[in-house]
Amino acid sequence: MKSEQQKIEWMELYWQDNLPAEEKQQLEEELKRNPDLKREFDEYGKIFRSLDVLRQRSALKAKLQALHIQQKQAQRWRKLFKFNPSGIAAAAAVALIISISGVLYLSVKDFGKEDRAFYKELKRDIDQIKQSQKVLWKEVYQKNGQEKNSGTGFAVSSSGHIITSYHLIKDAESIMVYNQEIKSRKAKLLAFDPIGDIALLSIEDTSFTGFGTLPYKMASTPRLLGEKLFTLGYPKEDIVYNEGYISSVTGYNNDSVSYQVSIPVNPGNSGGPLLDAQGNLIGMINGKHKEAEGTAFAVKAGYIRQFYVEKLNDSLQHVLKKTKSNQVLYSRPEQLQRLRKFVVEVRVY
Repeated sequence: MKSEQQKIEWMELYWQDNLPAEEKQQLEEELKRNPDLKREFDEYGKIFRSLDVLRQRSALKAKLQALHIQQKQAQRWRKLFKFNPSGIAAAAAVALIISISGVLYLSVKDFGKEDRAFYKELKRDIDQIKQSQKVLWKEVYQKNGQEKNSGTGFAVSSSGHIITSYHLIKDAESIMVYNQEIKSRKAKLLAFDPIGDIALLSIEDTSFTGFGTLPYKMASTPRLLGEKLFTLGYPKEDIVYNEGYISSVTGYNNDSVSYQVSIPVNPGNSGGPLLDAQGNLIGMINGKHKEAEGTAFAVKAGYIRQFYVEKLNDSLQHVLKKTKSNQVLYSRPEQLQRLRKFVVEVRVY
């Protein structure tokens, strides 16, 4: 399976016409069969060409700036060549260049504004291609194993341990975790509890350098009825934020290990973290009430702690218990910006 960087290199090879003939033929046959895939693939080509135009513009701008400096030096050159016939010819040549460049310089005096508009347009295209790359990856490289499920997970150690819902990964042949910061990483299942619907994953990638210090810690006491909370998850391609409150301190059929929460969720939210206003991890989203819109269920943090004790060996327990966290009170947007790195999309194949 290709990494994100390898995928980009692969697409660049195609648009540079450097892809091996056999692989290029297979790809073009796939594009003919799948018009949606071709549209997404062509979007990357648009970005690739736009970047090439940007490089050309930057080179032109640098040349114009250099010629502008020469224009300032022209007066000195004229003095230098004043009584030298060959120098006069050289000065005339320089004057001609400066004259032409002066026209060009005046014609692009607002080049900075055009650049800004160009950058904005380019950024919109790049944002679109980030999403289309995911679609392209699924269409072309998952022929031998279609994606079976997807949901959310969250880091519980700096070194790459992730908690998610067991029902997401129970039939997995391959598991990948993804977000914009860590990109796509292969993960494996370390331990699970079907009853509590909890699974512990570990990132298996030698190039992964870790999540860093966690911006939350697991709550040590039960939460109260009506307490405000929020969650982050992947019900669609990009991460989604929702907020709500605890509507019952017990879950489905009075299950004591879960909360009932009033919060908008969708299937992709399963496995997502549930946090209080201070950023304490109070549980994990693991289900939606089918008969009550905007109502979901979440495994309590206390039960996740119990899972550590009952299902994990001593060394794993030590790693998770000793994981450092650094909670600082930020505004909610700043808080969410810090949390994004630690919440991942879980893709199951």
